[in-house]
Amino acid sequence: MRRNTIMVLVAVACMLGILVGQISAATATPLVPNGVSQLGQLKNLATGRCLDAPDRALNTNVEMNVCTVNSVEGAGAAETWEFPGVGQSGPIYSYDASLCVTRSSITSTAKQLVLQSCSSGPAALRTWTIHDLGVTQGKHYAWVGPAGGPVRMDADYKNAYSNVPNNGNYQKWILNTH
Repeated sequence: MRRNTIMVLVAVACMLGILVGQISAATATPLVPNGVSQLGQLKNLATGRCLDAPDRALNTNVEMNVCTVNSVEGAGAAETWEFPGVGQSGPIYSYDASLCVTRSSITSTAKQLVLQSCSSGPAALRTWTIHDLGVTQGKHYAWVGPAGGPVRMDADYKNAYSNVPNNGNYQKWILNTH
């Protein structure tokens, strides 16, 4: 009987160990929050959004991240960017509900995006060009600005402000490829 008691206690201990392990795995902070996309940019697997969200206090700011998700939340209200990388083709979606992508052409030669203002109709097509800035301090930066026309750049070369005002403010586009 004593042997049976020991075996039962061992079995219970094993079951408790497995249960504790499962709970720990479920509640543990992941080494990389919310997973990593194919190109290394952090994204939220639950919502499909990149972790580097735009500064919504400035309503015209849009941040582009290397993020391989494709999450469209209603017509004209896409919430994430999908951008395989500078010089590669792929669709891009806007954080800003006032902008939507009708088509995009990102190739090693053209590197252009065509964005349409959803509120202004098809006549509001704008073409944006990707400018590769190379590697700075271990990170690969590029920025997106309108094709032609002046673009005001921040000193750190990460932020580009377009010469096309939106709601009286300048649109800021950031492309931060790690």
